[in-house]
Amino acid sequence: MRNYNRRKTHYLSWIIATFLVIGFFVLGVVIGLGNGSTKQSEDVAYFSNSINIMGVFTDSHRGILNLAIPLLGLQTGYSQNIYGSGDKLVQKVVSSITSITNPKSFLGSEIAFMKTSEMEDEDAIISESPVITEEEKQFFEELERRSREAYLSNPGEESLASGDKPLVLIYNTHNSETYKPTDGVDKIEGKNAGIEKVAAHLEKILLEKHGINSVRSTNIHDYPNWESSYVNSEKTVKALLRENPSVQIVLDIHRDAGLPEKGVIATTTGQNMAKLLLVVGSDNRLSHPNWQQNWQFSKMIGYKMDKLYPGLLKSVRVQSGRYNQHLHERSILVEVGCTQNTLKEALMSAEALADVIKDVLIDLRQENTF
Repeated sequence: MRNYNRRKTHYLSWIIATFLVIGFFVLGVVIGLGNGSTKQSEDVAYFSNSINIMGVFTDSHRGILNLAIPLLGLQTGYSQNIYGSGDKLVQKVVSSITSITNPKSFLGSEIAFMKTSEMEDEDAIISESPVITEEEKQFFEELERRSREAYLSNPGEESLASGDKPLVLIYNTHNSETYKPTDGVDKIEGKNAGIEKVAAHLEKILLEKHGINSVRSTNIHDYPNWESSYVNSEKTVKALLRENPSVQIVLDIHRDAGLPEKGVIATTTGQNMAKLLLVVGSDNRLSHPNWQQNWQFSKMIGYKMDKLYPGLLKSVRVQSGRYNQHLHERSILVEVGCTQNTLKEALMSAEALADVIKDVLIDLRQENTF
């Protein structure tokens, strides 16, 4: 999912550059209050030239700054409305300064890009648990009991055949992720790599083994700009949910990275399965008021997984990103193994995940969820 080593330096330069820009901007505005438009243009030109001299920014940085700080449009040709002059300008500066103790809101108010994009590589782990609480376990056991009773009274109810209406949406935000022992590299840029094969296998097993129809996207979301991956996949998920209102579960299939060694468990047939990590987004950075519904759903998945395949679940992790999970209350990000796993191990895990999804859907239906 992430490659910290590759992008650590990149984002450090972003942070340094951002604070330099804001410092120059605020200083220039304060000095220029009350001056005429000619003097203001000269100040902006000086500021823009300073950026060039520092050599900190790439063309993409400048493009974002032009869109985010309209004042720069005077120099570069990206003409937009300036914040205003006189009292309005003072209000803007004061408003920004009073929020400076909160870097998140301060930067967000100045640079719109930072408010709206899913910069997933900056995410921090908020909580991580390999097990569910006793209270949650009792709840899921009660749900299973009611499901079994409903099945005994009407055995045909266990069928999840839904005709042409899909119950599961499957996609890959990071299509290029793959498995190094199989492909020799951990990413294949601009291609649907190993992780897409895992998603395709999951779709196949759900249908052929359990009669569960899915809708799956093969759109490439992480190329040419990795940092826009979640912005791109959000568009895909929105469109598919709009076209398929029958969807009950949304799965974003990933491959983990940065682990010192692979995690596997042996199956009854002696074949290895890659361990699974369930990642839940939160409202730490972007609006996601109902994120705890996704969290509870991930725990339900984890409970079923531990019951059917003990040891397969690595943990349920809550992180500061949102991962487009605000689009559906039962949306979850699944890390299938890591770079050190083989594709075969990951495919075996996809088969196990299909069994888990089947049982979860049965319980959800018995609760009249769909």
